[in-house]
Amino acid sequence: MERRWNLLVLLSATFTLVLGAFAQGGQSPADLSMLVKRASQAGVEVEAIFATPEYFKARRDEAGLKKYRPDENLVFFIRMDTHSGDLSIFDMRRISFLRTDQGREIGAVRWEAISDSAHHRLGVLFFPQVDAQGRRILTSQTKFVELVIRGLAGVEWQFRWEPPPPYL
Repeated sequence: MERRWNLLVLLSATFTLVLGAFAQGGQSPADLSMLVKRASQAGVEVEAIFATPEYFKARRDEAGLKKYRPDENLVFFIRMDTHSGDLSIFDMRRISFLRTDQGREIGAVRWEAISDSAHHRLGVLFFPQVDAQGRRILTSQTKFVELVIRGLAGVEWQFRWEPPPPYL
């Protein structure tokens, strides 16, 4: 149990360092705040980072660019924390989707867990860049995009980027 806790502390510190590295990578704090959204409800805290290609470039993270392929996917880093309940029972791919100002809803195609404990989860949600008809999800006309997580801790979570960060 102690080893698992140490791993969780290390992963949380890494997540924080990732944000710090981004801020030091030549981007202004306003740019960082544009990518990071946080919410707290029902005893759970959730943080979402919209990991655009520019995010990885600003961090000089070539490995992340290759691993997460933000040129092919819409990528979101998700961190969840609670002191009660079991967060690991939620299928993040199934309960997450994107919604745009045009009313389009696009389901997640993959959840990649980085840390998957009951009280502290860290992972990556992947969404397609194009819909089933081959249309881009985000265009220069998109006014906002929301990451919606439905049913986590019995509530609906909405993280809105308005306007969405450049992703073209």
